[in-house]
Amino acid sequence: MFDNPILFKKFGQEYDAEEIVFCEYERGEELYYIVSGKVKISKIMKNNEKVVAYIGKGEFVGEMAIFENKPRTATVITVEKTKFLKFKKIEFFQLIKTAPILVIELIKCLSKRNRRTLEQMNSLLEKDLEKKILEYIYLKLNEKETNEIKISEIISILNITRDELLETLLPYQKKSYLRITTTDIFINETGWIKRKLK
Repeated sequence: MFDNPILFKKFGQEYDAEEIVFCEYERGEELYYIVSGKVKISKIMKNNEKVVAYIGKGEFVGEMAIFENKPRTATVITVEKTKFLKFKKIEFFQLIKTAPILVIELIKCLSKRNRRTLEQMNSLLEKDLEKKILEYIYLKLNEKETNEIKISEIISILNITRDELLETLLPYQKKSYLRITTTDIFINETGWIKRKLK
């Protein structure tokens, strides 16, 4: 439904990589739907930026501005070239009247995000470093259409060092379960992760 070119002509916006979509604490009355690309969601904690999630195609951001008259709770920055549908509050509610499926899509998206947040919290609370890393990788592979995960994403979300990540995963590269480059990890197949996490 959201890949409709007519919708994009009316509500579409395109951002380059590393562009700020909106900032934490600012007021906003727009909801964004990601048509393509990827964004990172970050918060300021103790005067430092902390990335709390990376989300992509098929996700909404800024939905709280539609339902609450409060400042933004996070900053959203594009990771790569990203296309959005940007709806002002009044436009979104008008669209709902003509296409109630929008509500279902939004609820599905929020439910998925809530489940992902709970899984991520469980992963962060995990004391075993190897299990924490493998659980996060498995979680990301299940929600993505690719076998590639950014190293920067893993270390940022799990709050670990690059060395800790590489030291944990190098034995699996030797077994050809994955391939590590300077920026990414490519998982060859997921069966081994499932077995390790049992």
